[in-house]
Amino acid sequence: MNYRIILSLILLFTVPVAVLGQSNADPEWYTMMKDPKVNYYKAVEVYEKYWEGKKMPPNKDARQTEEYKTFFAAMTPKEREEYERIFLLNKEFKHWRRTEEQWVQPDGHILSLEEKQRIIDEQQRNLEDLEQKNKK
Repeated sequence: MNYRIILSLILLFTVPVAVLGQSNADPEWYTMMKDPKVNYYKAVEVYEKYWEGKKMPPNKDARQTEEYKTFFAAMTPKEREEYERIFLLNKEFKHWRRTEEQWVQPDGHILSLEEKQRIIDEQQRNLEDLEQKNKK
């Protein structure tokens, strides 16, 4: 009898923890993207490895094709919800990749906001100087 009570208590406390432990953690490439000190090339490499052998989230137009309707129909609601979440993270990563690419240094380090602003300010000053010279 005690054995059943103990087993019931163990199950009562471990099952919810196991279920909660399966929370939808963000993919490594997404958390890397959020780190201002990330190595750009490493984050892109992790992203590309993540998608190897997986169906890449389509753009909105492609989502209406029969292939994707079939693909989504085979998913459970929970799988579909997770896929939609990853779809949004994927869009955010692609945007980050596009916008940060121009600020990547040869070693993979991405310039900080301050460094970026210094470059922009310097270019603005150079442009103003050039305009002043052209007026003379």
